[in-house]
Amino acid sequence: MEKKYLQQHQHNIVIHASALPQGKGWAPMFWQILEGKNEIPFSMFEASEGIDDGDIYMQKILHLNGYELNAELRNKQAEFIMQMCLEFLEHYELYKTPHQQKGESTVYAKRSAKDSKLDIHKTIHDQFNLLRIVDNESYPAFFEIEGNRYTLKIERADENRKL
Repeated sequence: MEKKYLQQHQHNIVIHASALPQGKGWAPMFWQILEGKNEIPFSMFEASEGIDDGDIYMQKILHLNGYELNAELRNKQAEFIMQMCLEFLEHYELYKTPHQQKGESTVYAKRSAKDSKLDIHKTIHDQFNLLRIVDNESYPAFFEIEGNRYTLKIERADENRKL
């Protein structure tokens, strides 16, 4: 972010779903789910001119059960971020002095529609984390066979419905 905008406010707070300085960049929660993680760290930090490299106010862990799909993941993420904001405001004296990021920095790439491609040679179980994070409308899971492309949509089954 440009310095002229950062100077307009006492705080320019960002909450990012990674244990900064690891996991800077785009869609860190979803990349970590693809890595098989169900404990997702979130960092509240002061925005700076660099990408996700400001001083850290707090870090917390969001615990997932490993079966949430995209919409539920996004809801849990939003609720967790709101809880962190409220905690920051309610206990400002504890968090008002941030600390510098320490350790090796890593960066996640921006996800695109091509990142939703399934491998027809792997099992559904092997690719379940990918199925969990796809967006059925914007970037659905897909696979290709002999030049033909097919999309798959995933949703949790109604537990009361008989198969």
